[in-house]
Amino acid sequence: MLRIFHRPPHSRPGGPDHHKVLEIAGPRRGLGRSSGKSSLLYYIAAVGILPASFNGIRIGGQNGVVVFLDSQNHFNATRLRDVALHYAREKMYGQKQKQRGAGPPPRKRLREDEEAELRKMVTDCLQHVHVFKPSSSESVVATLRSLEEYLLDVTRHRSAPRKLHSIMLDSTSSFYFKDKRQALVDSLPTELPKFPWTEPPQLYQIVHSAKYIVWCLRRLQDRFACTVIYTVIGRRRADLHIPKPSGFGYPVELLYPRPKVMSFMPHLPHAWRSYSTMRLVVRRDAVRKFSSRSIKDALHLGHQRSLVVAQGKFSAWIDPYGKEDWPSWIGPSIQKSKCKGRFNYFVHKRGINLVE
Repeated sequence: MLRIFHRPPHSRPGGPDHHKVLEIAGPRRGLGRSSGKSSLLYYIAAVGILPASFNGIRIGGQNGVVVFLDSQNHFNATRLRDVALHYAREKMYGQKQKQRGAGPPPRKRLREDEEAELRKMVTDCLQHVHVFKPSSSESVVATLRSLEEYLLDVTRHRSAPRKLHSIMLDSTSSFYFKDKRQALVDSLPTELPKFPWTEPPQLYQIVHSAKYIVWCLRRLQDRFACTVIYTVIGRRRADLHIPKPSGFGYPVELLYPRPKVMSFMPHLPHAWRSYSTMRLVVRRDAVRKFSSRSIKDALHLGHQRSLVVAQGKFSAWIDPYGKEDWPSWIGPSIQKSKCKGRFNYFVHKRGINLVE
């Protein structure tokens, strides 16, 4: 989907390169948990590290390296392994089914030797996922500044010959809230001066730290030509359009245009908002609540409802809000695409299934 935003430009010597930056936004409710952002990151990371083919069967991997910055300490290597295994199995089954044609369908389950080889291959690929756990914006900057030297050092890992597929940050909102809270605490008046030689840090320094992080990411993109993917929680913009009385007799919110699709306002400084190429909104599909008429009706629909919940269906769509400077071809290209800027994916114990 990111290819829509990067039509090959005319060759201009000395022109700047525009790299891909994907922002995955989720709802604010429940602190952004269980909205499907991390699951989508695992799926993209699995595609990035897997090979293009395995045992002569094309599985569509990128054979690259993934750098994962986990600020929430939620990274699960076992889950990433399961997602990669499920993705490879589904691709192998699909290719075998195409080769059979009109004949009998192939076996859904792999043989023991094939399963052992597949697990060994996925385990080897997981060595090319480099996880860092920064605890503050300063540690993020320090990690990004030392990342180039680390990736090119052949004595520290086996990923140096590979191409850097993507840099993932999960989540950038944690830095924003932590820095904002610390800046507010430092700006409170006290009897004794906290900073005898310097002025207390102001809130605008949060914006400066965000600009420096974005600058480091741009520098790495210019060096490695990789994609940057980061997650963020946000507030639904429809919540901002609560009718309030005004002096003109009309709600103030009616004077501003509403987005045509559900949009989220990320909790990030402007440096992050202008940095992303595309904002992808993800959320879990709502399930109809139990009937309030009687307990008998609730028990009757309880089994069906549990089956729907177990499917783990999530929806994702492109959020065009704030992207009025998009080139003229992007809007028609999204409408002409097969998915029209939307897709669904299912998260379950075995892995993740993406359906366009």
